[in-house]
Amino acid sequence: MLKKNDNILFFILLSISMILLSINAPGKKNIVKIKGVVSYVYRETSAFFSNIISNIGDYVKANKIHKKTFYENIELRKEIIRLHHENIYLKNFILEKGLNFKNKIKNAIIAKIVAWDMEDPYKSFFINKGSKDKITLNSPVLDESGNLIGKIVEPISRHTSTVLLVSNPEFGVGVKIGKKNILGILFGNGSDKGIIKYIRLTTKIKKGDIVYTSGLDMTFPEGIKIGKIVEIKKGYYAIEAITELSALKHTPRYIGIIKNEKDN
Repeated sequence: MLKKNDNILFFILLSISMILLSINAPGKKNIVKIKGVVSYVYRETSAFFSNIISNIGDYVKANKIHKKTFYENIELRKEIIRLHHENIYLKNFILEKGLNFKNKIKNAIIAKIVAWDMEDPYKSFFINKGSKDKITLNSPVLDESGNLIGKIVEPISRHTSTVLLVSNPEFGVGVKIGKKNILGILFGNGSDKGIIKYIRLTTKIKKGDIVYTSGLDMTFPEGIKIGKIVEIKKGYYAIEAITELSALKHTPRYIGIIKNEKDN
């Protein structure tokens, strides 16, 4: 197969040969032949070089596109790596919060929320720890910030457990309010607020007072934060206080279960 340089040489030699042959012809025919040969050689040579130039242009253009795509691909890979590292960082950040929480609360087990009740998000959720991890019935459950979010209820499987939320109407916990430790019982209200009942009429409470567990129900340790008073209702025999539930102001991913002392 002839190379490009061989093709060029071939056309030049062919042109010279045709011219020499044409010179031997007499008269005007010779001139006409020379013109025809020159014209033919010119056309073929122009076409040949035009084709080469076109191919070079296409190559350069394709090379530019390839380079652009190549560098875009590199940037996309960098972005994927950055997002991957950011995702790992966020997971570790949440887990570290849980670990710090674990250090503050004695005998706490860190678990991940795997699903919320589909019918009512204020009813219950499910976690990825169970009897295998020594999760027991009625163990108090706290969010990442140490606020009371619920307690362990049935069913408890080997690898999963159910948490009854503090917002569930079936939930109840003894509480103390404000600096004077006024006593009452908080019940869930099916929302992000609970109701404290059985507060004596003679007591003085106000909006903004912080609500903690009292420890008198023998289920929840004393001093776990539940929320703050946002509304006060006075009845004939007692006061009711609407309480904003701190654990339900956001959607936690990790929770802490306080192990019962008798299980240690």
